[in-house]
Amino acid sequence: MPVRVGPLPLATIDAVAIDLETTGLDPRRDRIVQIGAVPLRRGVPDESAGLSLLVDPGVSIPPTATAVHGITDDDVRGAAAPDRALAELMRFIDGRPLIGHAIGFDLAVLASEARRQH
Repeated sequence: MPVRVGPLPLATIDAVAIDLETTGLDPRRDRIVQIGAVPLRRGVPDESAGLSLLVDPGVSIPPTATAVHGITDDDVRGAAAPDRALAELMRFIDGRPLIGHAIGFDLAVLASEARRQH
């Protein structure tokens, strides 16, 4: 398969747009409370095939974080544990490229969470 160098228009690929909600803004310390992901097929979002998971972070959600995303400790009580949520997200991604508004932050949080699991 040839390697493409340079810009790659979204309209030419299948990808996954992701967005995380977290307990704060430190990707090394803060935890995931919600994962949202939507597949893009040749650049077109397919919201009917999206993934939305609440995640029990195992720690209390600070009021400052709840003020941003509206997710409370009660909302995540009994939700997926981080390891289950990450496994489900990885199955959903299925090797497709990830895109997102705050993708650098989201990837750093995912990497920190994955390190906690091992």
